[in-house]
Parts: sequence; structure tokens; C-alpha cells
Amino acid sequence: MTNIDMLVCNARKDGTGGMLMKAMSEKFGKKYKDEQSIRFKGAYPGGIVVFSGKFGGFKHIAHAILQVKGKDPTKHHENVSQIFIDIMKKAWIKDVRSVALPLLGAGKP
Repeated sequence: MTNIDMLVCNARKDGTGGMLMKAMSEKFGKKYKDEQSIRFKGAYPGGIVVFSGKFGGFKHIAHAILQVKGKDPTKHHENVSQIFIDIMKKAWIKDVRSVALPLLGAGKP
């Protein structure tokens, strides 16, 4: 991926995540993991954790916390929709021109 200002991936509130997050953790190493341990304190379902300007040539890496208590698909879809709105708001505030959302919200609730 080139010319991407903000990369967004799925995460859990404890700072763990799916395949993309694991790959980033391996690629970016200890500094990324240290940043995770700081940034994910106070993370909550439906929130977004943003790292700025340090990893992989992206201006920002955003972690969308899509966990919803229970298995109600309506709540999951509402949460995913709100996350997309919040990501775009953050992108606007940070003057981001391009956002990559690889399969965000495509998993099972």
C-alpha cells in the first residue's frame, strides 16, 4: 500500500487483533508493541486508538475496537457504522487525504 495517510485495522480493547494487527506487530517490532501497551489503556468497545507518524510510512494507524457484548447482529452493525463515522471524523481533523480500511467490520459479530 502506497500513498495511504491512515491505515485502519480491527483490534480488541486489550490491544490484540486479527491477522493485519499481528503482521504489523511483527513488522514494526518492540516500539510498536510498547506504543500499544500505552495507547490501549482506557480503550473501550466502539472506540478508536490512533498511533501517529511512527510506523510503516503511514501518517496514522487507527485501531477500531469493534467488540460488542453479546451476539446481537444489529448492535454489531450499529457499532461498525459508528466506527466508520468516527474514523472519518478523525481523518478530517488530522487532515488525512487517504484512508485504507482493509475488510474492517467484515468478520462475524
